[in-house]
Amino acid sequence: HPNGDLNRSRMAAIALTNVSTASTLGVSALCAYRTMSYFQSKSMSLKRRKIQLQLFRSLLAQFLVPFVMSTVPMLIIGTLPVTGIRFGETVNILGILGALFPAIDSFTVIFMVSR
Repeated sequence: HPNGDLNRSRMAAIALTNVSTASTLGVSALCAYRTMSYFQSKSMSLKRRKIQLQLFRSLLAQFLVPFVMSTVPMLIIGTLPVTGIRFGETVNILGILGALFPAIDSFTVIFMVSR
């Protein structure tokens, strides 16, 4: 609206976007918590535990890098026009992050496996 008020369809779009993103993050956090509690409850050899934790950390990094560098910027890019907030050319940085994440994701895997 010209007077700056948000209408119901805009609010519904923002709520739907935020709920879907929060659901993804919540399910992932729950799975990470349950995985860590499983590691602590089971008795396994030190070598096997080390390998499992290395795998868990690399999977966590493989989730976080795309989430932070692709999902969050695209969420912001999709939400800003709905709210009427304009940041001009500054939003281009968010698009660049989305384009860079495949390259950074491969480096993340290399560094996590080498640890």
